[in-house]
Amino acid sequence: MRFVVPFVLLSATAAVASTPAPAVPGGESVAVIWGGGKDAEAAKASVAKWESERELLAKALVLAEGFPKTVSSGSVPGLNPGFEVVLLGFCRSDEAAVQRRLLKAYHPFIYERPVTQSVSACPKWKEAERELREPEMLKVGMSGVTLTRIVSALKPPVSLGDGRVVLWLDVVARDAAGKYLGKVSMEDEHSPTGMGMEGCDTTLEPSRKAAFVVTRRCTYAVGAACNFLPSDTTRTVVKWSGQKLVEEDKVIEKRELNYDKDCAE
Repeated sequence: MRFVVPFVLLSATAAVASTPAPAVPGGESVAVIWGGGKDAEAAKASVAKWESERELLAKALVLAEGFPKTVSSGSVPGLNPGFEVVLLGFCRSDEAAVQRRLLKAYHPFIYERPVTQSVSACPKWKEAERELREPEMLKVGMSGVTLTRIVSALKPPVSLGDGRVVLWLDVVARDAAGKYLGKVSMEDEHSPTGMGMEGCDTTLEPSRKAAFVVTRRCTYAVGAACNFLPSDTTRTVVKWSGQKLVEEDKVIEKRELNYDKDCAE
């Protein structure tokens, strides 16, 4: 298993102010709002935050053309006037439910407001649709760090040919003010789909001496003739150094297969 911890700091770019997307027939709609404030400077700072975090979901989602965009709230029917807001899109209330949940799981400060126009400018899957498990959140000690464990899978599942399917597991860390600190990713998470096959199970727990602990237990099926399943358990302590997440991996159990002993006919 290999953990990947990107720490993304991209240069800010100014948002291009424009009018809302053209209205189309349909039901009620919502504006998906990244942030903003009472003036252009606040909106610019919000766009800079987007630039620093956009890679979190770059592999899964793509925004509609022209988004994110900064608009005056008074130009969007249904929003309170007097603000400069950064929009990630407009969606019909029943549209792209999983995509919107995924956005909020990675960026919990995103919010939605009903608007009185119907538009078609909603975030879409970049390549393939995903399913999303209910995100898990926990606090880390007295540090104020919040961790969100997010698991998603392609829909329909991508089979590895032996009864397992690929899952994506991310743990996103934020400080008490909501600032993005970093991410631990496991893109080789597996789950059993039946037929006696096994896979990997990952648990997350806080640690008093560190930020959090990831424990991963994997069991590998090797055939019906064997009465022993090889497995390994890895314990990873992830600490916040003040600048980035630092990982310390340790294999705490490894059970290898002995064919002469465990796979005798």
